[in-house]
Amino acid sequence: MTYSKKINETINNAIKEYYESNVATWQQTANFINSTYDVNFTDDACRQRYLRNRYKNSVVASIPEQLTIDPMFNSDPKETTDVPDPIKFEKQKVKLSDERMQVNALIRRIAREETIKEIAQEVAQKLNENYPFHFTPIKQTGNNSSEKEAILQISDWHYGTEIHSPYNEYDPEICKQRVEKLAKEVAERCALYDIKKLHIVNLGDMIEGRIHLRLRLNSRIDVVTQTIEVAELLANFISALSTFLEIEYYDTLDNHSRIEPKLKDSLDLESLVRVITWFLKERLKNIPTIHFNDNTKGDDVISFECLGHPICAVHGDKDKPENVVSNMALMTQQYYDLALTAHRHHFQADERNRTIMLSNSSLMGTDDFAQSLRFTASASQNLIIVTKKNVIDTICRINLE
Repeated sequence: MTYSKKINETINNAIKEYYESNVATWQQTANFINSTYDVNFTDDACRQRYLRNRYKNSVVASIPEQLTIDPMFNSDPKETTDVPDPIKFEKQKVKLSDERMQVNALIRRIAREETIKEIAQEVAQKLNENYPFHFTPIKQTGNNSSEKEAILQISDWHYGTEIHSPYNEYDPEICKQRVEKLAKEVAERCALYDIKKLHIVNLGDMIEGRIHLRLRLNSRIDVVTQTIEVAELLANFISALSTFLEIEYYDTLDNHSRIEPKLKDSLDLESLVRVITWFLKERLKNIPTIHFNDNTKGDDVISFECLGHPICAVHGDKDKPENVVSNMALMTQQYYDLALTAHRHHFQADERNRTIMLSNSSLMGTDDFAQSLRFTASASQNLIIVTKKNVIDTICRINLE
């Protein structure tokens, strides 16, 4: 059969008609197409175009519109001679569909995050307008080149919970009283040791959160209110200390601040800790003696130096006290003189291969859960005096009950 060129005929149809009408081989088909259309197709290119044309209707119908202009369908035969088979089209379709879903989810997440961040900043701005912090230059006393600095561990305030037991009384008002007492005690001890710089290491669980039913029953205020109120309490605390101390502030992710109650369904960065940080940065931005430090080893790992001593800090929900030193050294590939942790609500000090581990207690003290396990602990926070020789020269365990 003699094959004549038609005006509306495509090369794909020509391949199909010639191959099926003449029962030709793919090489014969290629020779015919090349001589008829002045192209340079291989036998494999003709075969792939033939197969693609058979599946085109079923595949293209389900491919997103932007894919239908792919050069594989609309190429000039003089420019393209190698055409993917239909299976590759199906893979590409599924892959792009998955990517589109991921991108849309990311856009929604970023939008939510930016909205929450803006709200936190707006609240801080409103408070700055109505209740501004008035910065007073630090009054230097004693030796201005002091060779001592201090580290304050703050953690496990669990703002929002209420405890009424034979062993402890705690609620938001008592929390505020204990924070005020902590500020006074820190100020007195820093003056006593001639401290000019204070590293405030926030190890988390500042709010009670909603990760367990028991916590929701013990809290009379919602997590949003908990977050904003404790953030303002923390801002006042840091501002008060900044009137006579240079402040370096650090924080980390924790478990009680996560948004999703179920641990397996939660994402690390979906944490109300970040809202507190956004709020503090905006609320305290006009105080030049307060410096906020970002984590460089991961969002849940604090690392810094104090008078030449490398120090790391974590909340403690992912590391046991006996393992935190080795975990941090192996993960970050760095040796530390001091590892700080919290989470377990009791004071503990240990040493592992010349690295000291120091665990902070809680601000709230014994709760119902600890009592049910026959455990009690004092409400306290640790203040560490550091010298160039000793990463821990003095430990001040500040009792707040």
